[in-house]
Amino acid sequence: MQPDGTALATLGGQGYALTPRLALQPAPADRAGQAMWTQVEDSLLLLSVRLGDGWVQVLEVR
Repeated sequence: MQPDGTALATLGGQGYALTPRLALQPAPADRAGQAMWTQVEDSLLLLSVRLGDGWVQVLEVR
């Protein structure tokens, strides 16, 4: 874990940096029942993780 909250991970031999966005987002209705999902925004891969209280933590994947 880095001071800015970035986590470094290796999956299948590939290294990734997961940097959390500072503000939590409300869980979108069209993702009901999904614990996590990915999307692309401005050429950036985002991993969204649903929290138990109806909020979502978005992580930038690099």
